[in-house]
Amino acid sequence: MLNRLVSSSGLSKIMFLLIVNVIYLILGMLMETVPIIILTAPIFFPVASMLGVVPIHFGIITVVNLAFGLFTPPFGTCVFMANTYSKQPVMSIVKNCRMFYVFGLLAILLITYVEPLTMWIVG
Repeated sequence: MLNRLVSSSGLSKIMFLLIVNVIYLILGMLMETVPIIILTAPIFFPVASMLGVVPIHFGIITVVNLAFGLFTPPFGTCVFMANTYSKQPVMSIVKNCRMFYVFGLLAILLITYVEPLTMWIVG
């Protein structure tokens, strides 16, 4: 049903991947990784396959987005773990990670939209 909706709406592969990235980034900030995959993979994967996204590439996009969500506020698990071990305030940790966030987003865009590079790394 969702496949028909996407095909009739004329949604391109690039726009679909952008939407998936945004959804995964938002969900990754709010939930744990495994429940997100269990809830969204049956919805997104058939549409991605229909649009011609290589399954391994889609899996890499999913994992990288959700891993990025582990250290982004407001509920980034890794930020709170760093807070526990370093005894630094959470805001100080987030402030010191600003450039990491910028380069992380750039890496997500590169992984998503330069498929030959991603698939070459996978080998």
